[in-house]
Amino acid sequence: MRRVFFSVLTIYLLSAVLSFFSGEDFRLGIINISFLIGMGLLVIGGLMKVVESGFFNGIQYAFKRFRKSTKEGSYISKFDDLDDTSEAYQEFNKRNNYPLTAPILLSGSFAVGVDLIVSYVFYT
Repeated sequence: MRRVFFSVLTIYLLSAVLSFFSGEDFRLGIINISFLIGMGLLVIGGLMKVVESGFFNGIQYAFKRFRKSTKEGSYISKFDDLDDTSEAYQEFNKRNNYPLTAPILLSGSFAVGVDLIVSYVFYT
């Protein structure tokens, strides 16, 4: 939770500094810049979550199994050093754990949500 707080604080401090040096309205600049930074963090956190869940490991395993289903593919896979698909359970256990996935995802979604609410309240 502390990482989320510091990252949200960093987002808004960075957006305030960048908005101060831009030539537009200060409030609108903070909202726009923090929304863009938050959206970037939200996308990066979402991609990290998808990679962490092992989605691409399943796709990679399916392609390797499909290649081994033909006679030529099974012959070629004998000489491939990177092909280590002996059984399915071995392939799906390879999962990456990133400790920063949750803080990046939460801080990005918090910044985007707050910016949407603030922009609706101030500019409608």
